[in-house]
Amino acid sequence: MQERNRQQERARITDDGPGGDDFFDIPENAGMVSVSHGPYVEQLPVASLRVAQVRAHFADRLDIHPEAVALLDGDPVDDTTTLRAGQMLTFIRPAGEKGWMIQTAPPVIGGAW
Repeated sequence: MQERNRQQERARITDDGPGGDDFFDIPENAGMVSVSHGPYVEQLPVASLRVAQVRAHFADRLDIHPEAVALLDGDPVDDTTTLRAGQMLTFIRPAGEKGWMIQTAPPVIGGAW
């Protein structure tokens, strides 16, 4: 049953999205990796691929921003890192810097800005 699900997912990945089969080949025995970005989370058979390949192929499907940072099991990694089965790949996009307003706000004089 699990093998059939993996084959169906592999067929869906290679048939959909930019590039299809010619973009990259997903190995027949690729293990599952949890891939997420924002509200999107999927179990995908992308073990043995590099982060850059996953980022490029699933950019539209998972709405991955080009500047998103890749975290593998919670640790930052670069796009050359190879994925292994059972890992969790998360793409996050830093949205701002905490404390920015405090650091750049003008001084308060007499209780008014």
